[in-house]
Order: sequence, then C-alpha cells, then structure tokens
Amino acid sequence: MSQLLRDEGAGALIGDGEAFSQQLVVGEKDDGARDAELFGEIAGGGQAVTGLERAGEDGLTQAAVDLAKQGIASAGKWYCQLHKKWLFENTIRSVNLMKRTALCERCAAMIYKEDRMRHTWRLGAASLLLGLIFVSWPSRTGTAAAEAQPSRDGQHDFDPLFGMWKYHLKRLEHPLSGSQSWVYLTGTGATYRIWAGRAQMDTFEADGSTGHIEGLTLRLYDPQAHQWRLCWANSRIGIVDPPQIGEFKDGQGDFYTQDRINGKVILVRYDWTRMTGGTPHFEQSFSDDGGKNWEVNWITDQVRTGDSPAWDVPRTTEAEPASESSEPTPNAAGAAQHDFDFDYGTWKIHMRRLLHPLTGSTVWTEMDGRTVTRKIWNGSANLAVVEADGTAGHLELLALRLYDPQARQWRIHFATSDEGILSVPAIGEVHDGRGDFYDQELYRGRSILVRFRIWANSADSLGSDQAFSEDGRQTWETNWVNAMTRVKAEER
Repeated sequence: MSQLLRDEGAGALIGDGEAFSQQLVVGEKDDGARDAELFGEIAGGGQAVTGLERAGEDGLTQAAVDLAKQGIASAGKWYCQLHKKWLFENTIRSVNLMKRTALCERCAAMIYKEDRMRHTWRLGAASLLLGLIFVSWPSRTGTAAAEAQPSRDGQHDFDPLFGMWKYHLKRLEHPLSGSQSWVYLTGTGATYRIWAGRAQMDTFEADGSTGHIEGLTLRLYDPQAHQWRLCWANSRIGIVDPPQIGEFKDGQGDFYTQDRINGKVILVRYDWTRMTGGTPHFEQSFSDDGGKNWEVNWITDQVRTGDSPAWDVPRTTEAEPASESSEPTPNAAGAAQHDFDFDYGTWKIHMRRLLHPLTGSTVWTEMDGRTVTRKIWNGSANLAVVEADGTAGHLELLALRLYDPQARQWRIHFATSDEGILSVPAIGEVHDGRGDFYDQELYRGRSILVRFRIWANSADSLGSDQAFSEDGRQTWETNWVNAMTRVKAEER
C-alpha cells in the first residue's frame, strides 16, 4: 500500500500551489507507510491472519482459512484504492482552498492532516468490520456444515430390551429430603416390539416391603429429532408422566424432563447403560438446582429370562417378595378394568378420513388394515396398535388407554410412527359398551375441541370416530370413521 501512495507523486497535481502539493505528498509518504502498518495490523498481515492460522489448527478447514485470507486481501485493496482517490481529491481541495482564502501553507497543511487522520481511522474501522465478516463467515459456514450432517439413526437403540426379564429394584423412599432410606423390590416383566422396533412397551410387576407396583413404559422414536420419548405410568395413578426425551451416545442413554415434586419444579434424568450385555442397568435421578447436582432415587438391574414375549405374562412365584407377609393389592380399577373387554383381540379395520377438516372440504380418503388391542395390568390399561394402507400411504398408529382410579375416568393417548410423539389425553368414561372422550388441542393455530368415540355393535363388530368442534361443542364435524370386524383365530 505504501508503494501505491508513493506512485501519486507531485506530478499528479496541476495548477498553482505545485510546491505545496509536493510537500503534502512527501509528507503523505511517511503517513501512508504508517497507514499501511495500521491497516496490516487491523485487517491484513497481523492479528487477523495469525488468528486464521490458529483457527486452521483448531479445526477450521484450510479452504475456509484461505477464503478468509482472500477476503482480507480484497479489503486491503479496497482500502488502498479509496485512500488513493481521497488523497488526490483532497490535495487538490487543499491547494484550491489555499488559493481562494490565502491561507498559509502551514494552516492548510494542518487542515489537510486533520481530515486525513479522520479519514484514515474511518477507513480502518470499516476495514476491520469487513475483515471480521470474512473471518467469521467461513467459521459460520463450517458450523452450519457440521450441523447439516445427518443425525445418528437411533431407532434400534432399545432393541436389546426385547424379551422377558427379572427385575431387581432399589427405590429411595423420600427423594430430595436428605433421607437414605431405601426399599427393595423384585419382580418380572417383558418388553414388546411395536412398529418393527420404532416403538416398544415395557410392562412389569414387582413386590417389596412397601407393597405391589404395576408399571409400564411406552418408548416412541421421533424420526425427525432422532430422539426417544420415554413415557412412564403406574396403575395406582393411571396418568402418564411428562416424557423423558433424549438419545444414546457411546452406549449410554440420557433422557430428561421437567416435573414437580412436593410442589417444586425439578429436573428428572433417566440413565440407561449396559444395554448389550444381557444385564441392562437403569437409574433415575432428580435435581432441584437446575442440573448442578443429581440425587439417584431409583435403580433397576435386569436379568434376561426369555425371548419373544407374549402379552399378559402373569406374575410368577419367582418374584420372591422382600416381605413374605406382603400381598399384591387388588386392582385399583375395580369393575372399570372390564370397560374395554369388548375391544380385546385382532380386528380388520376400514378407515375413512376427511383430508382437510374444518375447511368445508368433502374429500375423504380410505384405508384398510388391522388393529390389535391387548390387555395390560389385568384390564386397567390396554394398548391398541393399528397398521393400514390406502391412497394416502401407510399408517402406523397406536392408542394407549389408562384408567385413573382417583378420577374414575379413562385417558387415551394417540401416537403415529412418523412423529413418535404421544398426544395430549382424551379423557372420558365407558358406559354400556360405549366410550366418549374429549380433549382440547391446537389445530392450524386455533384452539379446538376433539371428541373420540368407540362402541360395540356386536361381539364381532366395532365402530369408532373422531370429530372436531371450533365453536365450543355447538357443532361437530366428523373427520375420521372406523369400522372393525373381528378376525377369528383360524384367520390370523
């Protein structure tokens, strides 16, 4: 850049005041050299390029470093050209000013130098900004490229759990209280495959000094997020906990959610390890300080006892309760455990679905397939799994139904394999072979009411439908209709 300034020379100036212009340019040679040094420090050969070299060592690709260097070089050329133009124009301006106002050479030179200093620093600041843009741009590009890399497909992470198990549980009686009182339980259970492994259901029963536990975990794989959602419930409450969300890395699965205990919001963590050795290990921990400290309050060790489980495996005498006097508690559902007896089994299903609800559309699509409904916890929960095909494509859907013994109502959650997310529960009751369930959801950004109904036409025929209301139940638009026919054992 100093060479560019020297090329201007006194001969570039014309008219009166030639000696003064020569003096300014000679002085500019020294100042220009300092400008070049300043510019090199800001955006050329000093800290910026050195920083780029370090960035290359830290993992930024060499191509990105070279691109940033080219950007800084371009900024330098731009600065020099603009400074050259300014030097010529303002030297002429100073000469003309001296001629018109009869300023002394010293005063004119002072005015010129002040303008030059302001101009230099403005250009330096602009060049610094431009240089930083070039420096940061490849870094952001590298980050974006890293983020664009496909996420790990973890849909088979829980495959090692398929089968039958014996459980040894250790549970802290009073979490986050400073207590060290633990209770021990032993039980049996199984893990069932759903949607070719993209979902699965754990069911288990265990006994110990504190009584009997019936629990389940529905695991759903979200193919968009490449994460699992783990949904836990027990028969005593019949309400699904907030889903634990996470994934496996280096053989360890960590899953997190937010919940409440004793009225206080806490974080909950699930940890799964030793998945492939036949003895999976699970821990649950709570944190009441935002994850800085964790207290383990539930530990489970499993030992495989068999493969390919059948549904409704009864609890065996191998459970060996910790206390000989403890006895299983009666099913909390009572008579309600038989509410869905009409639905258990395998069914052919014909589905009609309105393509665009609440738009005035009358275009329906049809699908055919099968649904299987299985009993859990002796009837106080059940799971219906649907697979169907039609012009709209392939559908994999499930409905998890849980009885809430306190409210004496059923909660039905739905999920599909393309999302792997459990819906909000539709809540209601079953009377005389007919169930009506309601929930509130957002649809196309608007809050609506949703109604789901299921009924028995006969021992071998069922019907169900879904409807939306956007006017507070005054009117309902049916958008999903199912007709089911029982599949006889010999037809399966």
